[in-house]
Amino acid sequence: MFAGAFWYRQEHSPSPILPLALLKQRQFAVVNGLNLLYGAAAFGIFSLVPLYAQTRFGMPPLEAGALLAIRAAAMAVMSTVTALLILQRFGYRRPMLAGFVLVALGLLMLSVSPALISGFAWLTVSCVVCGLGIGLAGPPSNNASLQLMPTEIAAISGLRATFRQTGGIISISIAAAVIAGSAAGPRVLPYVFTTLAVLTVIGAPAIIGVPENPNPLNAPRT
Repeated sequence: MFAGAFWYRQEHSPSPILPLALLKQRQFAVVNGLNLLYGAAAFGIFSLVPLYAQTRFGMPPLEAGALLAIRAAAMAVMSTVTALLILQRFGYRRPMLAGFVLVALGLLMLSVSPALISGFAWLTVSCVVCGLGIGLAGPPSNNASLQLMPTEIAAISGLRATFRQTGGIISISIAAAVIAGSAAGPRVLPYVFTTLAVLTVIGAPAIIGVPENPNPLNAPRT
């Protein structure tokens, strides 16, 4: 009911909060569906990595928490490289696809524990792979939606952030419910990581519906 009332108000308002012409575009729905998945795989679930490191690998809190900083550093470096160099050469779709694959690979790596390497070293590599994937997929997914309606950058940016945050909230909520409802507790997290990796791979083909910049050398930067 409230959604219908909001939609009616936006249709008849001279200054709508959200441009309905944008919301009706199929490509916009595809991009933000991917942003929902991106938020689930890239942000929400990583809140549980320190808990996972402590319960499965017996790592102290400082080392477990440092994994988040390691992932963030890899993400920041790759985001910069992607925005400055990669988008200009490859456009939006290929970096997004490569980023989704790396995120899925990193999540799968988190779910296993090799015997020939320390837990901290293995989780560090896994978090770096995830961080590189997040940094590679982020800028093209940002810019692809901005291209649809350049006059509505504020609304597009707000919706993009909303979908990503919603994806993160959904993933952490489901994971927390699974942990709370399982007798194994946090030991079920490898299955959560694996499931999310599979969903990321399944959703990746939708990237073909993302608008591509016809001239990557002129790609906007955000």
